[in-house]
Amino acid sequence: MSTLVANRPIQKSTSARDRIIPTNIPIPRETWYVAAFSDEVSEKPFTRRIAGIDMVFFRDEAGQVVVLEDRCPHRAMPLSMGKVCGSRIECGYHGFMFDRDGNCTDIPSQQTIPRAMAVRSFPAAERWQWIWVWTGERDNADASLIPDHHSLGLDRDGYGNIKFFVLEINGHLQLLHENLLDLTHITYLHPGLLDAGNAAAAGFRTEYEGNVIRLIREMPAGVAGKAFAHLFAIDEDTIITRELITEAHLPNLSVVRNIIRPADRPNEILREFISPFAITPRDDENTYQFVAGSSSFSEFFDTEERVREHVEGVKMIFEQDRLAIEAIQREYDRLGDQVQEVSVRADEAALRSRRVMCGMA
Repeated sequence: MSTLVANRPIQKSTSARDRIIPTNIPIPRETWYVAAFSDEVSEKPFTRRIAGIDMVFFRDEAGQVVVLEDRCPHRAMPLSMGKVCGSRIECGYHGFMFDRDGNCTDIPSQQTIPRAMAVRSFPAAERWQWIWVWTGERDNADASLIPDHHSLGLDRDGYGNIKFFVLEINGHLQLLHENLLDLTHITYLHPGLLDAGNAAAAGFRTEYEGNVIRLIREMPAGVAGKAFAHLFAIDEDTIITRELITEAHLPNLSVVRNIIRPADRPNEILREFISPFAITPRDDENTYQFVAGSSSFSEFFDTEERVREHVEGVKMIFEQDRLAIEAIQREYDRLGDQVQEVSVRADEAALRSRRVMCGMA
């Protein structure tokens, strides 16, 4: 389990001065973020802004991922407009060449290279089909802090997995975490798609471990609805119980685990579907979601048509979330520090996550 920060007591707000406005939380820097899917990065330069920094990505001649700041220090030409030459990248303006560590190795117009002629490089690690980038001080990069992909089902024996899509949302990083930490919204924002109308009223418990917040919601026995049965490849009239577990691995990942059991055999797992969502800030007001899925049942992947249906279904759900998050972001922007919130018990995990995120910034 990822443990980016030590477990420590968190003080509750006692006055309006102590309240945390989610869209004002600074973006944590000393951490890993997913910056791309593996197939997005090739021998051709590719650019994406991560945590407010424009980065250029490419693979060297050995296939290793190289990540540099996307700016030539000479005249600020984006290096992504240049070309890859073996393990180096050539600026498309004056031909200056930079290696994987950001050092300038060649200036066509002169032999001496100024000491300051260098570009920032970023530690990168490829896990499953995700490319992780460390956005903090280079010497602090520790690959062991990357969330365990086995626990996500992405490299687990007997589980199939799928890369869904990357979605850009005009909303703060924290709003995405809060959306997934309070799944009472699925009954109303995604009607008929993810539950039978009983998620909001289901009891839940919350667990905390370092930077991980876990919400466990147990649904009472009920008949699987049409859309739900199709999603999980079970008979529509099956009577099931469902355990819905949401984990926020702050600040860079959320996971939703669906565990389906036959109502008359509570110790048997009929289906497990794990949905890991890497959550990455583009900047202070925009965020990427790199969406994946892992399944214990082969029916999820048995035909191209079925995979396409699932991708389209998941994308529709995420589009509904996107519209809600972007509307909330606009209201926070409009109201600024005058925004008022009235929280309820279901917000416990989200409020906790705000305090953890503030401690990581």
